Amino acid sequence: MRPGILRRIVQGGGLSLIKLIAGLVKIKVLASLLGVEGIGLLALGLQFQTTAVGLVSMSLAVGVINLGRPLWVADDASGAGSVLGTALSLVAVNSAVFVTALAVYLYLVPGGLMPSLAAQGAWLVWPLALSAIVAAFASVLWESLAFLVDRFDVYVRSNAAAAIMDAALFVGGAWSFGLKGALCASLLSSLGLFVAFAVMSAQAPATRGVLGRASVTWSKVRPLLSYSVLMLTTTATGLVCIFLARARLTASAGEAANGYLQVVTALASYLQPFVMTGVWGHLHPAAAASGDTPDARRELHGTLVASMRLAAAGCTAVVVGAPILIRLVYTTAFMRSARLVPVYFIGELCFLFVSIVGAYLLAVGRKRAYFLGYSIYHAGLLAGVMLFVQPLGAWAYVLSHVSAAALVGLLALAHGVRHGLLDAATLTSVAACILPAAACCLLDYASVGVPLGGVTIRASWILAATIIVLVGRPYLPRLIPAWRS
Repeated sequence: MRPGILRRIVQGGGLSLIKLIAGLVKIKVLASLLGVEGIGLLALGLQFQTTAVGLVSMSLAVGVINLGRPLWVADDASGAGSVLGTALSLVAVNSAVFVTALAVYLYLVPGGLMPSLAAQGAWLVWPLALSAIVAAFASVLWESLAFLVDRFDVYVRSNAAAAIMDAALFVGGAWSFGLKGALCASLLSSLGLFVAFAVMSAQAPATRGVLGRASVTWSKVRPLLSYSVLMLTTTATGLVCIFLARARLTASAGEAANGYLQVVTALASYLQPFVMTGVWGHLHPAAAASGDTPDARRELHGTLVASMRLAAAGCTAVVVGAPILIRLVYTTAFMRSARLVPVYFIGELCFLFVSIVGAYLLAVGRKRAYFLGYSIYHAGLLAGVMLFVQPLGAWAYVLSHVSAAALVGLLALAHGVRHGLLDAATLTSVAACILPAAACCLLDYASVGVPLGGVTIRASWILAATIIVLVGRPYLPRLIPAWRS
């Protein structure tokens, strides 16, 4: 494994830590100001915004990286610029279509998109929609450009600054204007992200070199759309499925149930970047430039082991610390969500494994396998919620997540073995991370105690501490040099 993956995992972890701290402050204040029902409505609105970002951006950033990275490596800045400029023109067209379609729909069916949110004000959908457009441009322009020219540091610094601004804007909006202020803050937050990227990128000659050569080349449209249609279908299907599942949960079990679930998914959303930011910053550009070669597979093996070690440590830490985190970050009114956390994170272990393998498959052009994996997961999630939300409430979402992630994890394992992507040594190391971490989650859910000297200690605490020490020990001598670099 080249030292770059450890360096980027550490850098990505630093970014994730900043996002985590800013996010925890943001959640704590919002939970106190908005309550369980308000958090549920805010989560619904932000899920709409996230879905809209996927629709408008069509995940063109992936196509820009996959098509532009080989050109940049070959010293063809003009070719890379034409890929970027063509992608931006497609985002502009998508934005116009999205705004027009949304205006027509709201005119024909006032408040029909999100009735519970529309009750707070039909106009609130527009800040969310505009926020999605700005975020889409930021993704396709700045984020893809940072990965294209291998300036991961620009990506890290820009997102760190944006995370701090995001927390300040949401807290200020909710403090001043309640739920409406928090929803409107989403637009200001997206603008802050765009400006942060623009300022940081302006200081990097490589990004200026590509941006200065940006142009629209119609011959690039079809290759971009070959990735974009895949990513649009995959991402949009996933976001729509999640949105429909959360909307169904809110309609059937109430805003409070969605609020409890939001606590769990928020904890997971902060853990995922700790694992995946370094993966996308290292493995994806490297594999996109070289293709599915023996060297690229060795990078996959090293990245998978290092990332799953981090995933095991992170999942167990969150699970055993969930009661404290919920009291600290939210309020005691959210403590019912603590029972959901350990079960949900069993699925998260499987989902992170799928995500790492998926990043490689996407980079080397195995689009069909990537699409099928994520489609099966999201279809299973939505079907489970639709079928079982009435008797189970929020548990329907949690159990559907675990079942779907485990199924796709097995499919990814079978695909990797069949095509020679994964070897026995790598799979043994990965299993040594996932299985003990999953056992820790089960022990925590069952509240199994171990009597020690007249004091009963949770077995999950002991196992979590053991996992964290064991998975982290091989990298400790290199962590400080990697961080400093």
